[in-house]
Amino acid sequence: MARCGEISYSIDAAYRCNGYGTRMLGLLEEMEEIKKKTDRLCAMVKITNAASQKCFEKLGYLKSFKEDMVYYVKDI
Repeated sequence: MARCGEISYSIDAAYRCNGYGTRMLGLLEEMEEIKKKTDRLCAMVKITNAASQKCFEKLGYLKSFKEDMVYYVKDI
């Protein structure tokens, strides 16, 4: 069974819409420490949070829906 590392992050409102979310997620995927501890990364995003959804989709996460949330997963 794959080990899923749960992602949770927030960008201060003053710094949003600058690509920091996508950059941060991309760097997380590259970290050897993370790769040693998990096989995939997972996240739940509010259905109203289009900016976070865009970050995960840019990086190729698989998308599904659960209740009022969007679920993202990516093998690393």
